[in-house]
Amino acid sequence: MKTRTQKAHRNNQQSLMSMGVWARGLRVVVLVLVAVGFSGHASAKSGDTEGLSVSQKGVITAVETKSIKIENRDYPLSRNVIIKLDAGATRTLSYLKPGQEVQFHLNRGRIDQIIILQPS
Repeated sequence: MKTRTQKAHRNNQQSLMSMGVWARGLRVVVLVLVAVGFSGHASAKSGDTEGLSVSQKGVITAVETKSIKIENRDYPLSRNVIIKLDAGATRTLSYLKPGQEVQFHLNRGRIDQIIILQPS
């Protein structure tokens, strides 16, 4: 006959085993979500835009000194934001104007690269 301590020990072992199974299952779910997230990012067309894995497109609606509005949504700018024409020429923030179509890259919630799309 098992003592109360032996039964409690066995129950603890079973609980730990089921927690281990649950933790392994959680790790698999996280890995799948990460893999799907990385493969689901938009890729760009050509030239400099090829390196933008988390890129979006939109039309500039306002330009401030530390942020930019695209499609009326405010995005803070990275301190070292890179601004280029789609042909590759580098530009400054003062070149950006409302109405321009841009492709932009977000890094930790801030825009770190803007490519001004020129009409073809």
